[in-house]
Amino acid sequence: MKRYVVMLLLILTTASYAVAHPSVNQPSNVINDGPVLMPADTVEPKKDTTRIKFKDKEVRITEDEKGTDIEVKEESEEWDFDDEDWGHEWDDDEGPNFDFDFGEEDDFDVHWAGFEFGPNNFLSNDFSMNLKPENQFMELNTGKSWNINVNFLEYDLNLIGENFGIGTGLGIEFNDYRFDNQLPIVKEGGGIQVDSSYHGNDYSVSKAKLTTTYLTVPLILEYQVKPGGGDNKLFLSAGIIGGVKIGSHTKVKFDRDGDSKKNKERSDFYLSPFRYGYTVRAGYGFLKLFANYYDTALFQSGKGPQIHPFTLGFMISF
Repeated sequence: MKRYVVMLLLILTTASYAVAHPSVNQPSNVINDGPVLMPADTVEPKKDTTRIKFKDKEVRITEDEKGTDIEVKEESEEWDFDDEDWGHEWDDDEGPNFDFDFGEEDDFDVHWAGFEFGPNNFLSNDFSMNLKPENQFMELNTGKSWNINVNFLEYDLNLIGENFGIGTGLGIEFNDYRFDNQLPIVKEGGGIQVDSSYHGNDYSVSKAKLTTTYLTVPLILEYQVKPGGGDNKLFLSAGIIGGVKIGSHTKVKFDRDGDSKKNKERSDFYLSPFRYGYTVRAGYGFLKLFANYYDTALFQSGKGPQIHPFTLGFMISF
């Protein structure tokens, strides 16, 4: 009798488990191997939207299970897709929204944000490009010494109508100083000297340079006008730039005994950790020029040649 009771309990338990837990190999919404019947309230995968605004341009980045979509448009243009297909509306409060132009006026934009590039060189204290004999180891191959600025943050405010205002922001300044004598510099004897260890001794040096990186903050006054009422602006601006050094190194490329090698030395090289200088800018339409001169010497006082970096180059504004 007990055997029959135990068998009955096992049968009931097995039947109850089968009802409560359908087979993983046979979905509950499949009938006779027919098509899958999705519930009426199935939720589409949620899409994450990131929005980036700068001046009159907007970038919309959306990610979902299918991949990533990116579109850039002018503020006055319509999107190429239907907003109803997106998980977030452009004007709602969901998703991150980055605005890198903090100006409150659309009609005045100081010319800071963007890319700048031009050749590097030095001036002595008397504003001469001819360095003293004891400093000539710092003479540059100007055609291979470049300044590249990435100005990524801007704030501007008009002061007089739409034509005159002030601006500031943030940028990163990269400088390559390619030495004409093909010899790097080194910290030695409490100062900066030429590294003569690469001279002779079967060294064949093809490149020797100093690279510096600064975080920059400007304060710029600018006058701008639209000649003839067109879209292009004629602008003139001037101001000061402060900088904080965030990196520096030398790099030497040479051949020795048939082997090509590179040496990179990271150091402060007694470079001025903080500096300030002056900037002037002018342009019309696509042609935009800038010139930067640093009144602070490249090296700390008493540690190296008292020479001042300057650059003259082109701008590509955001």
